Amino acid sequence: MKIRNKLLLFVFGLSASAWSQNIRFEGVVLDSLGVAISTANIVATNQETNRMDNFAISDLEGKFSIGIKKDVPYNIKVSYLGYKSVALTRKSATDLNEVVVMYEQAEQLEGVEVTYEMPVSIQGDTIVYNADSFNTGSERKLKDVLENLPGIEINSDGQIEVEGRQVRKVMVEGKDFFDGDSKIATENIPANAVDKVQVLKNFNEISQLSGVTNNDDNIAINIKLKEGKDRFWFGELGAGGGEKDRILLNPKVFYYSPKTSLNFLGNRNNLGENPFTRRDYFRFTGGFRNQSNQSGSSIQIQSDDVGLSNLQNNNAASIENDFAATNFSHQPQEGLTLSGFAILSQNNTQIKSIRERTFTSTGVTEVTDNDFDQSSISELYKFSTLYNANPNFQFEYDIFYRKADESEYSDLTSNAARIEEISSLREQTPNQLSQNLNAYLTLSEKHIFALELQHTLQEENPFFELQKERILFPDVFPLIYQPEGYLVQQNRFTKTNKLDGRLEYYYMLNDTASLNLTVGTTQVRQDYNSSMGNTVDGSLTIFDEPNLINDVKYNFSDAYTALRYRVKLGKFLINPGFTLHNYDIKTLQMNPNASKDTRLLPDVWIRYQIRKSESLRFTYRAQLQYSDVSRLGESYTFSNYNRLYLGNSSLKPAYFHNFTLNYFNFNMFNFTNIFIRMNYRKQFDNFKTVNVVSGIDRESSPFNSPKAEERININARLQKRFNNLKTSFTLQANKNKSYNVVNGDLRQFNYFTQFASATISTNFRAAPNVELGYSYNNNRTKDEDRIRYYITERPFVGLDAAFLNGFILLADYSFYDYRLGSTSLNKYDDLSMSLLYNKKDSKWEFGLLAKNVLGNSSINRDNFSGISQTTTLYMIQPRFIYITLKYFI
Repeated sequence: MKIRNKLLLFVFGLSASAWSQNIRFEGVVLDSLGVAISTANIVATNQETNRMDNFAISDLEGKFSIGIKKDVPYNIKVSYLGYKSVALTRKSATDLNEVVVMYEQAEQLEGVEVTYEMPVSIQGDTIVYNADSFNTGSERKLKDVLENLPGIEINSDGQIEVEGRQVRKVMVEGKDFFDGDSKIATENIPANAVDKVQVLKNFNEISQLSGVTNNDDNIAINIKLKEGKDRFWFGELGAGGGEKDRILLNPKVFYYSPKTSLNFLGNRNNLGENPFTRRDYFRFTGGFRNQSNQSGSSIQIQSDDVGLSNLQNNNAASIENDFAATNFSHQPQEGLTLSGFAILSQNNTQIKSIRERTFTSTGVTEVTDNDFDQSSISELYKFSTLYNANPNFQFEYDIFYRKADESEYSDLTSNAARIEEISSLREQTPNQLSQNLNAYLTLSEKHIFALELQHTLQEENPFFELQKERILFPDVFPLIYQPEGYLVQQNRFTKTNKLDGRLEYYYMLNDTASLNLTVGTTQVRQDYNSSMGNTVDGSLTIFDEPNLINDVKYNFSDAYTALRYRVKLGKFLINPGFTLHNYDIKTLQMNPNASKDTRLLPDVWIRYQIRKSESLRFTYRAQLQYSDVSRLGESYTFSNYNRLYLGNSSLKPAYFHNFTLNYFNFNMFNFTNIFIRMNYRKQFDNFKTVNVVSGIDRESSPFNSPKAEERININARLQKRFNNLKTSFTLQANKNKSYNVVNGDLRQFNYFTQFASATISTNFRAAPNVELGYSYNNNRTKDEDRIRYYITERPFVGLDAAFLNGFILLADYSFYDYRLGSTSLNKYDDLSMSLLYNKKDSKWEFGLLAKNVLGNSSINRDNFSGISQTTTLYMIQPRFIYITLKYFI
């Protein structure tokens, strides 16, 4: 608490000091007829430094307000496209208020593009930021540039968010950059190549559908390169090394021309940097959209993951990475574009942890000392063809393939009723091939057709080998005793063949209303097999008991028809509709099962445009979710040394009511960005588990919850700029009520998590920049017996200082206070530092970097599953220091 209070006092002192040194230059921008001019740029250039100190944009009433320094002479420039710029010179010790009158440009040569370096310009749904107007000079990569821009954030996963919405597509000079993930762009595009950042709101790659579909959540970013970078090779070649055999190789090479782009990214290091993690691999979509989710009904195709352990904040005891990626785009003729990418990644990771887990139903506590050695090789490839030579016709074809080769060997010591040594081996080589074919035809202004087909073929083959001293579930497995312990193997194989297709027809009733008729289908075929065996005297014996062998064939068919009406009524845009589904489901195994069903699922989408940059949006959707084959096998499988799983072929689909309310306010007049999202979800027949817990052993089986479950989620963010200060406030709250059956009792579990953070940072060009922040995370869990609060408080500070004509000092410090209620469990801090030297106009950069400077050895995490409460201590890499050398191409 003392740290938090001191930090707040420092923040307020910094804000007051900065505020007292400035005056306000306010006014209104009008045309020659006295009509207000909105989105005019007002730029204040300091005559003493010849640098832009501040800027503003006029609001809908033409008003503006800008902060400038007392008693300093300024050149004030007011500009707006199509009007003559107005130049003013001002110096004052008190606030100023003026009326600025602008006159239309007398004439403009046809075909000549008028260019002017406005910090921000708004052109319809596009916001254009001039990067140099916000850069401080120490930016290294695109991530640093974007974090300076109002309304843009980089989240904890490295993904770009604009006004609270995640950016799905990043382009460079209008060409896709590794379609399907924005993290690769933020971490690899050099900052010195970025000229402008274009934020494309309401983005639709299909221009024909932009006026008949709801695109509010579709946001893309296009990076415009600086002159000389857009027709030439550029990039950087980096290398480094240090104590304890630390190594870094990091080449980044880019080529862009009007018709061709080619990029290569490489990274080899054992510094703990993760250019492409396992999580990135499974999240990477290649730009493919899930069509079945758009109909309100879906089948939950789960990854039959072997269960490898995940990194915590990309931290582990040891991490080695090899990464290579290439991306290309070529336009051989007008209207035809060929593009694609290839990503190769190899990771070797050691994870060491100590876990304390308490089973809430029995009160038994188990402490395990865990040691995991992981190896992962992943490959992703995509090739795309786009033909749009005719504005009335567009054709797309994409093929995306990915595969992985993963293994994990683990040793753990379990201490519960007794101490036991347990070892296991997990392996898998999953692969997936997806194809996408889309065609869009505009017959006339009133008639538009869209055909979308998507096919996915996926194979998964997780292997699990377990060696234990104690017998494993003696009532289930016919194990033979061995002096060295029990050795059990399990093989699983799942093959998924999925086809999604739909034909859409859009009829324009008039300029403000349209009808949309959709006919579509989802067809899924899955084959699932599992077997187990016991190794005795070096020989593997496969169990032939029926309850230990799964052989399931699953067919899911959904044929649907949808009708939607879209109308604009003043400031309202309303889009109600419904979808009629016909289901036909067959499951073939020991006990065959078949069912047919018809469901009508309504939905509505409403937007209220309060003003140009402020809106309120409400959505409601009834959703139906079917299980895939992973929950249906009626024979046992095991996923861990103490957990058995038995499927349930009688599962019904889960039914959801989903309500969402969004508020957006992006005010360039006072540089305030507000985003609020509230979601309420009520779930019927949700997929839950029946658990039989004995000691630390657990048998689980899925079932449909007999009671309705509820989830409430609130996410709010406020950003505000004051001259050279940027403030940001984030609030997240999640409340869940759910049910599980534990040892025959239906138990209610309640989760309530809170996260709040506040940061203030400076944005000076000629002075050091500081970021100060504080975050608070509270995980509250409640079952029928107890309530627990796991709290993490984190004050943090960052320093970015340029000095002595070429030196840059970067430092990031965080302090963590992790506790259970008022009882402290762990306190630790983390400090990383970088000292860089790059002489002006030199192509060489030298660096001295240090990680984990304070020698912290561990971090904490907690989790409540409804069955057990778990607290884990993860070991992380020790302190190390290394040097880097970089050459700019």
